[in-house]
Amino acid sequence: MEFRLEDEDWRTSPAEALDAGDASAWVLGVPYDTEVEVRVANDFGAGALYSDTIDAQTGPLPEELPLPALLSSDPDQLDAADAVLFTSIQTPTGAAWRLMVDRLGRVVWAQQNTLAQGTTSWVDSARSGSELLWEDANWFAPEEGAVHRMKIDGSITASYATPNLHHGFVVDDDSGPQLVAYVGHAIFLADLYAFVP
Repeated sequence: MEFRLEDEDWRTSPAEALDAGDASAWVLGVPYDTEVEVRVANDFGAGALYSDTIDAQTGPLPEELPLPALLSSDPDQLDAADAVLFTSIQTPTGAAWRLMVDRLGRVVWAQQNTLAQGTTSWVDSARSGSELLWEDANWFAPEEGAVHRMKIDGSITASYATPNLHHGFVVDDDSGPQLVAYVGHAIFLADLYAFVP
């Protein structure tokens, strides 16, 4: 899938294989509440083929989501491969969110943690680049901690019990999460890692 926002070049959403016939696909990288042009692109080896362009409108931002603000950016220093930043935040009311923001600070994907006392305080992308990883920590029951492997549509593909881990993991695609080190509360509200589509 390719998409274009007003006055921007065409960009590519992460590729995925689809069966013939009716299908749907996520277009990752489009901000909330935005008009966008979308087209299907396919290359069978003799050059790209494109579908007709579809005009679409994305839905509104979740009202409870705290919005980031881009304070400074140097486009010449940005890696073209890193289109979005995958991060997490916890609001003063205790709500925890996983979100992705683009280079202009626009939220392009967000998911609230649904656990009553849970937090999402450590996020990363799988080495394969096709799944997201996030820690599900509970301040009141740390023995119930887990790291989840998730597709962009929110479907959990694997969960790993990490009792009392509380931050600081890497995930080997074959063996699951491994403790790196205990990370203190100083960076609790902003553990930032790039997601490379």
